[in-house]
Amino acid sequence: MLQAALLGLIDEACAEIVTLTEEINEAEFFRSRLTHGEAVKRLKAVAQAVEQLPDSARATIAEIDWARWQELGRELTAGAAGPLAVWVAVRELAPLTLNWLRVYQQQQPELFRLNP
Repeated sequence: MLQAALLGLIDEACAEIVTLTEEINEAEFFRSRLTHGEAVKRLKAVAQAVEQLPDSARATIAEIDWARWQELGRELTAGAAGPLAVWVAVRELAPLTLNWLRVYQQQQPELFRLNP
């Protein structure tokens, strides 16, 4: 059940990141305190969920760069995530993660079921 909840949180946060940033370029992203701040908040939420996700779930969905999410989480927590790392996470890491989660939701729905 914890696994399904965490995967759901990751999916939702990645979808929100994509929605928040889909129509802006890099310069606009960094100029907008609101968009930047909200996106970073969601990046942190994904990284925290990834830390709690069981190793077996990460192994099952091996196409997602879980190690990069963990590294990004450490960088964000330490205030050491540079603009390039944040922009790449917003434009590449989050959308790719979302895409793979959607593939697995169709192929292995049991991973995402909130069974009591």
